[in-house]
Amino acid sequence: MRSYFLFFIKRGLLLLLMMIFTIQCVYSPTETPACPDIPAQPSLNIALFEFLLYDSLTDSLDSTELNSLSLPFLKLEPESEHEANRLVENCLSVYFLEHTRIELNLDSNSSDMGSLRYHVQDIRVDYQVSNSLSPFSPIRITRRLTFTVNLKILDSQSNIIYFSKLTGAYTDKILQEHIPLVESEPYDFTQAEYTRIDKLRRFEPALIFSIIGSVVYLFYEARNE
Repeated sequence: MRSYFLFFIKRGLLLLLMMIFTIQCVYSPTETPACPDIPAQPSLNIALFEFLLYDSLTDSLDSTELNSLSLPFLKLEPESEHEANRLVENCLSVYFLEHTRIELNLDSNSSDMGSLRYHVQDIRVDYQVSNSLSPFSPIRITRRLTFTVNLKILDSQSNIIYFSKLTGAYTDKILQEHIPLVESEPYDFTQAEYTRIDKLRRFEPALIFSIIGSVVYLFYEARNE
């Protein structure tokens, strides 16, 4: 009986040390392992939205002879309240300043001025786990950004002379640790609900089966001695 007791004590201590070492590997405080396919500092969501919106705006308006519209001034007006309105206005202001002779006015009350109106229909970011749940690999996240903005130009008589639906999408991969870094306060459209994956939770099934297997192995080995 005493030999059984000593046997289990020795094997139990060995098993405990192995478990501690394994958990320490999972919760290692060292830096996240380098991933060649993922940049160390991914672009901010707000910066990507700005790039995508300006690119879509350029593709749409470059095919239009804006300078031939005989509208030296346009009043820039949002058709609805949205926290992304400022982003849209910045992109429109830069484009018209660099590519046209039309001056945008944000606060004019003139009734004989044409208008440039926009409506942010949708703009969002989504995250999704994109790799197998290996307990020892960094957690890769597929990041997807999409937007839809309606844009139209009206003359001084409120007749629509131009309409376009601006759309864009972008997908890349980041690490779970990057999510707080790429989101921007206080813009909700640059953030998304996300359930963080705990490393130990991914490791629990393997840990449980290892413990059960070790106990069964120790039991039969003790019976054979």
